Amino acid sequence: MPWTQPRVTFKPPLDWNERNLSPILGSNQQYYLDQFEWCAAKNSSNPNLPALFLTICHGFYRNMWKETLRYLLIPIVAYAVLALLSLVSLLSGSFGISALMIPVNIVLGVWFWISCLQYGKDFNLLYMEHVCKKAAANDMTPDPSGSRVAIGCLAIFGILVVYGIIYSAVMSSMISSLFYW
Repeated sequence: MPWTQPRVTFKPPLDWNERNLSPILGSNQQYYLDQFEWCAAKNSSNPNLPALFLTICHGFYRNMWKETLRYLLIPIVAYAVLALLSLVSLLSGSFGISALMIPVNIVLGVWFWISCLQYGKDFNLLYMEHVCKKAAANDMTPDPSGSRVAIGCLAIFGILVVYGIIYSAVMSSMISSLFYW
């Protein structure tokens, strides 16, 4: 489930304050080190506001896009299935299915935003695990990347445009069929 609290499955290194993690963390090293200490002590996470409000874009920026997509996978796949069903119902002229799409779309929207809120709450804990794994593998490549954000956001924008076109076509076709019998 996307809203279950993840648990740390490894013992974080105790010397991360002694290691220079600035190549990985960038300019926010002290913020994240403080958060990592809190996460390790409590096995919980404080909400991360950028992850909360910029969920997918922040995931791309911090190289956490796989974890972000894992949290949002079910609602995203459900939206894709909904778009395909909407397109099929539009092409087949079955407007009963299209009418069912409206409440399903509302439920999926609520589920998506609950998943985003949970991800924002759990981000620091997930990021601690990510950074510790990178540091243990001596992979000091930087996580922050503006180009990864641009590419990821353009891909998401493209997907949303396609979804919006399909959904608009279905809704306009359904509305026109209601008024022009």
